[in-house]
Amino acid sequence: MKKLLLFTISVLAILAIAGCNKTVQQEEDEPMTQIPNPFMEYSSLEEAEKATGFKFDYPENIAGSVGYVYRVMNGEMLEVIFLGTNETSAEVARIRKAKGSDDISGDYNVYGDVKNDNSLNNLQVRGENGLYSGAVWVEDEYTFALSLEEAVPFDQMKELVSQIH
Repeated sequence: MKKLLLFTISVLAILAIAGCNKTVQQEEDEPMTQIPNPFMEYSSLEEAEKATGFKFDYPENIAGSVGYVYRVMNGEMLEVIFLGTNETSAEVARIRKAKGSDDISGDYNVYGDVKNDNSLNNLQVRGENGLYSGAVWVEDEYTFALSLEEAVPFDQMKELVSQIH
């Protein structure tokens, strides 16, 4: 009786191990699904504006930037990434513009300082300890978002926002 019980348990253990291996093998054989990048990069602002159908004005230099990357998402949102002077050309700022009034910042962090200024296009700035690294606002039929790598005082953030249309 003990031999029969031991034999049955051994067979079940072998079947369980074989079943696990088969499941792993099937997962490895399945093709990987990858989400396509919704952004299309352009070599000039003019090409990006043509892709979206609207003009985009912004300050030439933010935080010592020396280069730009122009990207359009699904033909609806134009994004300008400002590149810094270090050898990796790290991002120093990002500005987005799209039709509508939604928050297009892509920033879902919770900030200690959130300040609203309705005198300037329903501006909302976000940051910590009196310094701000993000702003969203609506002007006419467009929504905008500004993100900075280095936080700045409120007055400086308002000045940057006033130059973006």
